Amino acid sequence: MSDILCVVTRSAEIESFHIAYGVVAKPNGDIIVAYGNPHLETYVRSSAKPFQAMALYRSNAIKNHDLKVEDIAISCSSHSGQDIHINAVKNLLAKMELSPDLLKCGTHAPLHYKSSKALILKGEEPSALHNNCSGKHAGMLTTASQLGSDLDSYLDVENTTQKLIYDILCEYTDRKLIHRGVDGCSAPVFFISLKELAMAFARLMDQKDEETELVAQAMMSHPELVGGDKRFDTQFMSLLKGKVVSKGGAEGVTAAGIRLDNGEIWGAAIKVLDGNHRAVAPAMLSLLQSAGAFNDDEIEKLKEIREPVLKNHAGLEIGHIKTFMNEDREI
Repeated sequence: MSDILCVVTRSAEIESFHIAYGVVAKPNGDIIVAYGNPHLETYVRSSAKPFQAMALYRSNAIKNHDLKVEDIAISCSSHSGQDIHINAVKNLLAKMELSPDLLKCGTHAPLHYKSSKALILKGEEPSALHNNCSGKHAGMLTTASQLGSDLDSYLDVENTTQKLIYDILCEYTDRKLIHRGVDGCSAPVFFISLKELAMAFARLMDQKDEETELVAQAMMSHPELVGGDKRFDTQFMSLLKGKVVSKGGAEGVTAAGIRLDNGEIWGAAIKVLDGNHRAVAPAMLSLLQSAGAFNDDEIEKLKEIREPVLKNHAGLEIGHIKTFMNEDREI
C-alpha cells in the first residue's frame, strides 16, 4: 500500500520530502481509503482535545455553570496566544472562580508572532495563560472543580477528572485499554491507531448525541478560538464552515471529521512520520481530496493550503510543497 509523499521544492529542484500515513474511515470504523499503515499507533497529542473537552459535559459543568460555546471551543484549542484566546481562558476560569495560578501547563511565548512581540515591547514575561494548551487545562480544572476533585493533582491519571477523560477516549476509539504518556503540557497523552483516531472524529462529526453536538458546533462556530491567525484548523473550518471539524497535534498529527454533500460522515487522520508540521495540511487535504470528500468549489477554496507556495524572508516565491498519493510518482 502506497504512502503519502509531500515533496518540497526550491527553484524547481527537490530539496526535501516528508512521508505521511493517512486513513479515512466511517463512524463504524470501516476504512474508506488508507495510505501507509492505518493501524500505526502514535501519540495523538492535541488531536485528543475535543474528547478531553467532553468531560465538561459529562461532569455537568456545562449545565451547572452555564458554559457557552466559546468556553467549550477554547477548551478544545491549541491557541496562538492572541488576546482573544487569553481573554477566553480567563473568562472560563473566572466563571469557576479559579485562579490562573492553578494552571500546570507550563509557560512559553505566544505562538502568534505579533502577540509575542507585543509582550516583549511591554516588558512582560509570558505566563501559563499564553501556553497553547491553557484552554484545555482550564477545561480540566473546570471539570475537576465540578467533580470535587483535587485541583492540585488534576493532571494525575488517578484524578477523577483524568479517569473520566480516559473513559471517554476508550469509548470513542472502541478500546478497553489505552497507553498514556506525558504530553508537552504535562497532561496525559493517548497512544492509539490512526484508524481509531479517524473513527473517533467521524463519530464526533456525526453529532448523534448532545455531547458530540456541543463540542463539534463549538469548534465549527468559533474556529478562531481553536487555533488562530494562519493556523490550519482555523483555516480549514473557516473555509468549509459547518462541514468540517479539525484538530491537529504536535509531531505531525492531525485529524478531522467531515460531512460530505451526500450526507455521509467521514473521519480522517494523518501522521507525518518525521513529525514535521509543514507537511500536515497538504497531506490531510490531499488525503481527503483523493477519497472524494470535496466538491469542485471546495477543492478550489483549499488549493492554497493544499499546495502551499514557499517564500523566503524577502517575500520572493522560491518553491512549493506538492503531495503525491500513489506509488508511480513522476516528481
